[in-house]
Amino acid sequence: MQYPGEVSAIQNAIRVAIRNAWVESEYNAQREDSFPDGNSNFHSIQSTILEVVQLELQELTRAHNASQPFYRLPVELLAEVFARIPIQQRLLPALVCKAWCQAMFSSPRIWNIIRWDWDTYESTATLARLLELSAECSLHLDISIGAEGRESICELLETNLHRCVELRVSFIEPHPSATVCARLTSTLLVPAPRLQRFYLFDIWKTFNNGMDGTTRLFNGDAPALTLVKLQCDLKAMQWSGDALQHAQTVMFSPSGHFAREDLETLAVLFRGAEAITVDVDDWYEVTSGQNHHLPPVQFTPTLQTFVVLSNNEGGFGRSVLRNVHTTNIPFVWLWYNKHAVDTSDPAVIDILTHRHILPEPSQTEKPDDNERIGSRRIHSFIPRTICLEFATVERYPLQLYLYEQDVEIRRHTRHSPTLPTTRPPCSMRVALYIGNDTPIQPGLFAHATRMYLTETVISAETIGHPLPEFPSLISLTIYTLKATSHKISHVYSAFISASDEVAKQRRVASLSLNAPAGLHSPKHRLICPQLELVHIAARASASWSTPPTRLTPETVHACILTYLHYKRPRLVMLQLSGIDMLVVEPMDLELMLSLAEEIVWDDRCVSSSYSSNATFNWL
Repeated sequence: MQYPGEVSAIQNAIRVAIRNAWVESEYNAQREDSFPDGNSNFHSIQSTILEVVQLELQELTRAHNASQPFYRLPVELLAEVFARIPIQQRLLPALVCKAWCQAMFSSPRIWNIIRWDWDTYESTATLARLLELSAECSLHLDISIGAEGRESICELLETNLHRCVELRVSFIEPHPSATVCARLTSTLLVPAPRLQRFYLFDIWKTFNNGMDGTTRLFNGDAPALTLVKLQCDLKAMQWSGDALQHAQTVMFSPSGHFAREDLETLAVLFRGAEAITVDVDDWYEVTSGQNHHLPPVQFTPTLQTFVVLSNNEGGFGRSVLRNVHTTNIPFVWLWYNKHAVDTSDPAVIDILTHRHILPEPSQTEKPDDNERIGSRRIHSFIPRTICLEFATVERYPLQLYLYEQDVEIRRHTRHSPTLPTTRPPCSMRVALYIGNDTPIQPGLFAHATRMYLTETVISAETIGHPLPEFPSLISLTIYTLKATSHKISHVYSAFISASDEVAKQRRVASLSLNAPAGLHSPKHRLICPQLELVHIAARASASWSTPPTRLTPETVHACILTYLHYKRPRLVMLQLSGIDMLVVEPMDLELMLSLAEEIVWDDRCVSSSYSSNATFNWL
C-alpha cells in the first residue's frame, strides 16, 4: 500500500530544503567569512541534504512496509479480533490506531452486552440504538426494573428476545407497576432459541404469577439452559412449563422462608438438572424441619451434584439435607460459609465420606456412638488438600478443612461456578472438628499435597499428642490472620499469639517463639519430608480492635527451623507477604537465602524475587 499524500509532502520538503540551501549558499558566498576552506559549494550542500533526506525517507518507507500487513487486513477481520478481546471498556481501542478503532466500533459484537436500568434512562432511544448497533449478534441483556418502569421497553425486548443467549431480569424496588410486570411476563412467552443462561432476581415477590397452565416460558422454544439462577418465589415459576426442566445447573436462593414445598417444586421444575445449589442464608428461616410422616424429596437420577450453602449454624443446612433423598445423588455437599460442620451429625458424615465408598454401620452401633462412627468413617476420606487450624475451643481443639482435589470431583463442581470457593479453585471446603475422643489416625493425610495453616495456636489439652505427619506434602501456606499483642523490634510479629494472661484464661499455649519448652519437642514439628514451597502471609490491614501484623526475617527463619522438618537442605521457594522491604538488611537477605533457593517478597506494594545464585549491590 502506498501513501501518495505523504510521499508528495516529502518531495515538497526536499525541494524546499534544496532551494533554501542554494539561496543561503549564494548569500554566504558573498561574505568574506563564508566557507573559509573554499571546498563548500552548492553541490556539496545539495548532496548532503539529499543523503539525509533519503535516509529518513528509507526509514519511513521501511516502517510503512513493516506495518503494511496490518493495513491489508480486512475490516471484518479486525472487527473479529477486537470482538474476541476480553475487555468491556469500549473506549480502550481509542488508544490504538484510528483504523483499528473504527473497525472495532463498527463491529456489532461490542454492542451485544447491554445493561439497562429502566429508571435511569429517560427514553428508549438509547436502548433502541444499542440494539440496532448489535445487528443480529447474540445478546447479553441485563434489565433492572424499578418502581416506575416503562412498558415501551417490553416491545424492544420482545422483538430481540430471539437473539438473547443470556437474560437477567431484576426487580430492584418493591411494588413496581403491575402493568409493566404483566407486560414483561407476556414478553417472556416468545421463543428464545439461543438462550443459554437465565437469571431472575425478585426478592419482593412482584413477578407476575397469574399465568394459567396453558402458557409456557419462552413458548417452550428454548434449548437446554446451561445455567438458571433464581432468587424468587418458586411458585411464580410454576407456569414456565418445560422450558426449565432440562437446565444443567440450577442455583436457587429463596425470597422468603425456605420450606419443604420449595424442594418439591425444584424437583418438578428442574427434573433434568445435573447440579442444584440451594442457598439458605442467615436472613431466612427454614420453616419446616424433617417431617417423619412424609418421605424425603426424591430427585431424578440425572442429578449428580447437590450443594447446600448456609451462613447459619442453627442447623438449617442439615434440615434441608434431611428432607432430600440423597442416596442416589453421587456428590452431596454442605457448605458453611462462617461456621464448621459438626462431625457428630450422621448426615454430615455421609457427605464427607461419599457414602458409596463406606461400609454400612453394624447393627451393634447405637445412635449414641456417632462420635466413634464419625471417626471411623472420616478416616476413610482421602483428602488431597487440607487446611489445618489449631483452634482455641476447649471442646474441639483441632479444626481441619479438607479439600478433595480428585479429578472426578472437579468435573462435577464445575456446574456451580459461583460457589464461594475462596480456597483452591475447583475445590470444596468441609470443616471437621477433631476432639480428644477422635484421635488423628497416622495415615489420614498420606495423600495431602498442599496445606493451609491459618492459626499458630494449639490447645493445651493436645500438647501431649504429636502432630500428624504429611509424607506427600509439597506446598505449605501459613496465613497469620490474627494480630497479637507481643512485639519484636517495634513491629507486630506474625508468629506470636495471645498474651500470657489470655493464654492462661483460655488454657492454651502459644505455638510461637516464646512457646513453652514442651512445644519445642520433635513431636510438635510438622513432619513433611517432601516439602518444597512455603508461603507465609501476614495480616495486611488493621481493624478497629487489632493492628496489622508484619513479618520479620528473624521470626520467619526461627519459625521454619523450629516447626518444620523436611529432607531437602533448602526449600525450592520461600514466599513472604507482608514484610517491610525498606527495613531489610543484606544480612536478612542472606538469612532468608539460607532457607530457600529462591525468595519472593511481597510488601503489598512491590514484589521482588531473589535467587541464591544472584549477586546483590546495596546502596
